[in-house]
Amino acid sequence: MMEKVVKTTDGSTLHIVQTTRLGHDVMDKKDPKAKEKIWVLHSTEGPALITPNNKKEYYFFGIYQGNNSEVLKDLKRHHTGLPPAKNPLFKTRL
Repeated sequence: MMEKVVKTTDGSTLHIVQTTRLGHDVMDKKDPKAKEKIWVLHSTEGPALITPNNKKEYYFFGIYQGNNSEVLKDLKRHHTGLPPAKNPLFKTRL
């Protein structure tokens, strides 16, 4: 999984991750665009979006989760199993 931290020209900080369109703007896995790569806001360590006026927003794979850190605590509290980055089932083959 490819992740980046980007600083925009207006001073916002974005934590983004690369994923596929399937489940975001394409719902049919047979759609030719389903496997196209897109960048979405995502962070499990802190806010995925920090605006210039220090407003913080939390996102999980592009889905808005709220604007306080309790979201991350709930996410980690209810998590079971290995995260995708450490799970051998999610390893890509080259």
